[in-house]
Amino acid sequence: DSHKFREVYKMTLGERIKFVRKSNKLNQADFAKKLGISQTHVSKIEKNIENPSETLLRFTSYMFAINIC
Repeated sequence: DSHKFREVYKMTLGERIKFVRKSNKLNQADFAKKLGISQTHVSKIEKNIENPSETLLRFTSYMFAINIC
């Protein structure tokens, strides 16, 4: 759906990460475990307090078969 695409495109990186997590029906703890990071780090990324590393972005894209950049 192109409307949904436009909405995702306007999101901050943190909002995109949260969208991916929620789309996969994962809480922060389970999402963090899949990615090998802490729940606190996920929370800070989603709130745009911290930025994910390039490696984490690539791994997240690979794990969930999406392009979040």
